[in-house]
Amino acid sequence: MKKTILLILCMLFSMSLHAQNTHIFISNTGDNTNDGTKDRPLQSIEAALRHINQHLSESSDSIVINIASPVYRSYSGIRINNQTLKTFDGTLIVQGQSKESTSICGSVVIDDYKKLNRQHPLYRKNPKNGEKIIEISTAKLPINQQKIRLAGFAGSKQSKNYALNEIIFNNEPMSLSRWPNKGYTKFSGVAKKQSGDTTLYGIKFQNQKISEWADEPNILLHGYWYWLWADAYESVSHIAADDNILWLEPPYNNYLFRGDKPFAAVNVIREIDQPGEYAYDYQNKKIYFFPPDEIESLELSVCQTPLIEIENCNNVIIRNLSIKNSAHTGIKIVNSNNVLIDNCAVTSVAREGMIIDGGQHNSVINCEIWNTGRGGIRLNAGSYSTLESGYASVKNCHIHHLSRIDLTYTPGIWVDGVGISISHCTMHNIPSSAIRLNGNDHMVEFNTMYAVVTESDDQGAIDMWGTANYRGNIIRYNHFYNVGPQNNDAIDAAHGRAGVRLDDAISGVLIYGNVFNNSSKGKFGGIQIHGGKENIVWNNIFYDCDKGMSFTPWSFDHWKHYTRKTIDTYLDNQMTYINKYPQLLLYDENMNQNYVLKNIFINCDQLKRGNPKLLIWKDNVETVVPEINQFNIDKIKSVIDTTDLNFTPLPEELMKILKTK
Repeated sequence: MKKTILLILCMLFSMSLHAQNTHIFISNTGDNTNDGTKDRPLQSIEAALRHINQHLSESSDSIVINIASPVYRSYSGIRINNQTLKTFDGTLIVQGQSKESTSICGSVVIDDYKKLNRQHPLYRKNPKNGEKIIEISTAKLPINQQKIRLAGFAGSKQSKNYALNEIIFNNEPMSLSRWPNKGYTKFSGVAKKQSGDTTLYGIKFQNQKISEWADEPNILLHGYWYWLWADAYESVSHIAADDNILWLEPPYNNYLFRGDKPFAAVNVIREIDQPGEYAYDYQNKKIYFFPPDEIESLELSVCQTPLIEIENCNNVIIRNLSIKNSAHTGIKIVNSNNVLIDNCAVTSVAREGMIIDGGQHNSVINCEIWNTGRGGIRLNAGSYSTLESGYASVKNCHIHHLSRIDLTYTPGIWVDGVGISISHCTMHNIPSSAIRLNGNDHMVEFNTMYAVVTESDDQGAIDMWGTANYRGNIIRYNHFYNVGPQNNDAIDAAHGRAGVRLDDAISGVLIYGNVFNNSSKGKFGGIQIHGGKENIVWNNIFYDCDKGMSFTPWSFDHWKHYTRKTIDTYLDNQMTYINKYPQLLLYDENMNQNYVLKNIFINCDQLKRGNPKLLIWKDNVETVVPEINQFNIDKIKSVIDTTDLNFTPLPEELMKILKTK
């Protein structure tokens, strides 16, 4: 698979460098009646696409759209599809000078603002802060003047596709006001009442501060309402102060509610008390904002669709661009082939950085993604029925500081499908996982993951869940460290966090040559296996983990009941699956039989939690070396050399990663 990916990238670069290129130039000072030359540039990418259809469809192998202005603004997104690019069959390249100097931006400049009125309750509450807070009029801005609704992982389907217009202050996205400022409060119980055929829900509160919010126009509550791995937003209908109940507006989250769970209030105007916070008053068409510093630039994201959307196209390259300030997603690619995103930055978007859904031979390389409202990249390629590979890859990307809005199941990279490669990426500062891995024949190698799963419960830095049909996955030569919250646990997790979590019947995964450093929290080890079988854990280093490994075995009855939910994909394509994964002939045999071979555990508090009867635990070494009180791969290597483990040396490529932690 690696050779195939390299061949694809070489072909794409060769196409872009050596083909007969025709250049079109775009400039803010251009005119859409021009011919698109450097001296007579067009003004919009849409005009460039029309120009290609009308004049250049058969004139060259490659067409390069050059964005010459430092900032290209798009308020409704750029669409490249078989309608906007009807007749051109060559390679289309959209590029800037560099991702540092050229941006496609989905925000408007805010210039209609003033100081907070001294009679406003927010000013009277704290005049010192009130002197700094500004009022922004949204009356003339291109946004929906209505209540905002957000979702979270467990949010209702109706609010899943939300867009959020965000304040961008000095090129950084700001935060909706939040109470409490850090951590969460808890609700004590659940209230219900009937309104016709509809059951209405409310939560019972104890802190009387909440009673002061009765006239707030648009309170949202963010919480873990039932499970500590499923966050969701609820909209407040009204506050019954006498009964200490926050009544909520339907539709509700998928799991509903149970008491004593953590939540916080957002978009409460009265609770703007920290620099960088803002709140909407949709009734009066205003935003109240507490600038954290002198205002150098002040913008509002208004593009409520992906900033760039490529659909039903082949051979497209997007490179050397910063994609930023979208109220939705940065880049979305649908049912397209041979699309390359190279040397781009995606930042300050309210949803995912990138979505690639369908198609083959699509790649993201040399990109940086950060400050997203949800995850970094969501990637779906390949076929579960035929096991045909999607030949998709993410390589050499830096993905960090994600999930500002939705905190669970919003990983650095979410993978679905068959035959996807993730390599040489660095992922960190993510409340959820670094990688969610669904599907077959994926390769995850030479990545660094740290400061991940910092909030969500019951997750791993690499997280797999759901079906014994997923086979052929390899996790090798990765460095995991500081997984889980390192100080206070904001949600008091009930389960744990792991370097790799194989949850609910995941089987047949090969995990070797990895380093797990401080990658175990709660009940989980550096690797947690729940109900799966035929997984091989070989030649890994576990250092300073609370628990080296953990196991939650299943009974045969539970296995059979659970796996029947998803077995049809296997049964409908049985010969295809058996030809590739012969062990599936023993689908219902050897429950909990996993192989843990030739690993070394250094300074781990507990070697393993759980000891299934059929576990094959062989030739592993446990040692305590007090003089190694912080991670040092050279010292760890010298310890390994003194054992009789016959440990297979880690590749030099990984050693370089470990030495530059």
